[in-house]
Amino acid sequence: RKPTPTTTIRSQTFPQGLYNVLKFVEDNRQEHIISWMNDGTAFKVHRKEEFERELLPRYFNTTKYTSFTRALHCHGFTCQRKGRRTGICKLKT
Repeated sequence: RKPTPTTTIRSQTFPQGLYNVLKFVEDNRQEHIISWMNDGTAFKVHRKEEFERELLPRYFNTTKYTSFTRALHCHGFTCQRKGRRTGICKLKT
């Protein structure tokens, strides 16, 4: 059985939620869903449907990936939408 967070963390800021979800998947060996890229400057959502179903509701109070990417853009991130780098998000420089 996969470990999952037990409650939705509603009072956290978006950056805190992003940190917490990446820490959770790392600690629980679920990097097949979302993980840091090797250089540590970006992360990638590998399995969008699992991310929407298992992690978004717990950490971001939404089930829509588009809402998550909109929030990323509002916080200065850019996300690849096409090609082999689809799903990779990083801060704009």
